[in-house]
Amino acid sequence: MGMRWIALTGLVLLLAGCSTSGGGAKLATKDTTAPVVSGFTIDPPRGGWHAGTCALSLQATDDTGVTSVTARISGPNADAAPVALSLTSGHTYTGTLTVPANVNSDGSDNTYLVTAWAMDAAGNTTPVDQSLAFTVPAPDGPPVAPTAW
Repeated sequence: MGMRWIALTGLVLLLAGCSTSGGGAKLATKDTTAPVVSGFTIDPPRGGWHAGTCALSLQATDDTGVTSVTARISGPNADAAPVALSLTSGHTYTGTLTVPANVNSDGSDNTYLVTAWAMDAAGNTTPVDQSLAFTVPAPDGPPVAPTAW
C-alpha cells in the first residue's frame, strides 16, 4: 500500500504542477490560422500578342511568419507549374510569370488567371481566392497582299 500512496501522491503533485494558473508547464496551442494575402497586383506584358513576363507583387502576413508565397498562371498554352515569389521588403513578395504568346489565327483573345497563395510554418495555406485575370489580345491578322495597280 505504501508504493501506491507514493505513486498517487506523485501523480497529484505532477498534475498540480501542470496548472496554467500556478506557473507550471503550459500546453502549446496549434496554429490553425492561415496567412493573409493582400494588395495582389499584376503588371501584364506590354506589346500586344507577344509572349513575355508579367510582374507580380503582393503582401503576405501571418502571426507566426510566412514561410512561402507561390503563384501560378493558368489559361491557353500556359505552364501551370507554380512559381515561388521572393520576399523583397517588409511583407512584400514579388516575382514573375511567363505569359505565352497569343497565336490564335481566328482573332480570339486569350484570358489568363494568375492565382497566389501563402503558407506558414504550420502548413496553413491562404485560400485560393486570391486571383487576378487579364487578357492577351489576339495578334493582328496576316498581312494583306497588295492589290495590283
